[in-house]
Amino acid sequence: AVMMPMLSASVSQSVESSVAKLSTKMMDQLQLQVRQTVLPQLQEGVTSALAEFKRSCADVTSALSAQLASALSPVVVDSFKSSFSGTLLPGYERASKRMFEDLHAAFSAGIDSFGSQIGTLVQEQMGAV
Repeated sequence: AVMMPMLSASVSQSVESSVAKLSTKMMDQLQLQVRQTVLPQLQEGVTSALAEFKRSCADVTSALSAQLASALSPVVVDSFKSSFSGTLLPGYERASKRMFEDLHAAFSAGIDSFGSQIGTLVQEQMGAV
C-alpha cells in the first residue's frame, strides 16, 4: 500500500517529463511547419494583394484625373472667357485708345509744325518774287 503512492508519484513525474518533451517537440515541429508552409503562402497572398491594390490605385488615379480634367475643362474655359472679356479686353482697349490718341496728337502737332514751316517758306518765297 505504501508502494502505491511512490509508484504513482514516479509515474506522474515520468508522464509529466514525457509530456513536456513531447509538447516541446510538437511545438518545434509546428513552428517549423508554420515557417515552411503557412508563412510563404501568407507572404505570397499579401504580396499579391498589395500588387492588386497598387493596380487599383493606378486605375483610380487615372480615372480621377480624367474625371477632373473633363469636369474642370468647361470651368477653366468659362473662367478664362470671363476674365478675358471682363478684365483683359477692356484694359487692352483703353491702352490702345490712349496710344492712338497720343499718336494722333503727336502726328497732328508734327503736321501743324510742318505746315507752319512750309507756310513761312512759301511766304518768304512769295515775298522774294
